[in-house]
Amino acid sequence: MSGESGNFFVFEGLDGVGKSTVAEAFADEIDGIYMESPGPGIQEIREYVDSEPHSKQTQFLMYMASNSALGDQIEERINQGEDVVLDRYYPTTVVYNEADEDESGRWRELAREFDFLEPDHMFYLWTNTETRLERKSGRTSKDEGRDADQIGYSGVEQAYERAVEDYDMTKIEAVEGVQNVVDRTLEEAGLK
Repeated sequence: MSGESGNFFVFEGLDGVGKSTVAEAFADEIDGIYMESPGPGIQEIREYVDSEPHSKQTQFLMYMASNSALGDQIEERINQGEDVVLDRYYPTTVVYNEADEDESGRWRELAREFDFLEPDHMFYLWTNTETRLERKSGRTSKDEGRDADQIGYSGVEQAYERAVEDYDMTKIEAVEGVQNVVDRTLEEAGLK
């Protein structure tokens, strides 16, 4: 892409929807940089916070700090004219904290207090449960301890549905093959 500054795209969704695969392919299509959340350097503390009996507030703050650090890195890259594609961002943190609670919106309200770099476009990828679980089988989850199937799939799915509206995400069903899904995301972003 040309211009003085680059663009920032985020892909959200449950484990097994094809989010990482599509985000990487999208980054390749736009000759952008693919990044994952949580970012590098946070893994050691992440394992500690997720494995020990810490409060949801502690987990929320750790993940929000990671999102903030990623936002700083991404802002630097887009200011240099690079396009960045991120696999998960702060909406994931909100969703996983709200998943097993009522719809009070407490975590969404707390997230609004942070000054995050806003993406140019956010996509929410989804698929049916059978397809998602089939894709997940046989692989090790990067998000053990915060996996939707361990926390309660329906609660996470409902929280994501609220997030789609709250964060103005484009919802795309990820079942037609990677290139078809990438093409739809490119069209939605006005790049095709």
